[in-house]
Amino acid sequence: MSELPDQMPSFRDIEGRFNDAIFDLIERAKTNPALARRVAFMQKQCDEMIREVAHQVAALFATLDPPPVSGAGPVAGINVRAFAASSRLRADAGKQRLSVAEEYVIGKLVNIGNLDWDPLDPSTSREADKSALLALLDFHLPENGAEQG
Repeated sequence: MSELPDQMPSFRDIEGRFNDAIFDLIERAKTNPALARRVAFMQKQCDEMIREVAHQVAALFATLDPPPVSGAGPVAGINVRAFAASSRLRADAGKQRLSVAEEYVIGKLVNIGNLDWDPLDPSTSREADKSALLALLDFHLPENGAEQG
């Protein structure tokens, strides 16, 4: 059984090495089609994980939001227009919650370890160009071995 080192690397050290490795991988994938397909697969897995977590966060948001109020009361009977309008409001609210949840989840992942991050204050976020996660999510497969944009 191996012993732990006297001093464990800090989170920032580990994060820095991880970011460097991802940036290097993406750079090499620009000229290596097989590696580019693997990076694209990693990107897809990352995107799916973010969407899954965002759906969970959006569901939590939904418990905090009261349902949209429709114009039809219980005594008014069924009003098709009011029902359709209420349905559109619920669908729009759901899309908006999911969009905010995705932004929050990505923001949190980009700022993991950033104790100063405030999701309501963009100035507290890390710079986007220093995020391996955002670089991975922005990766595009090169066309015929050409560099990605």
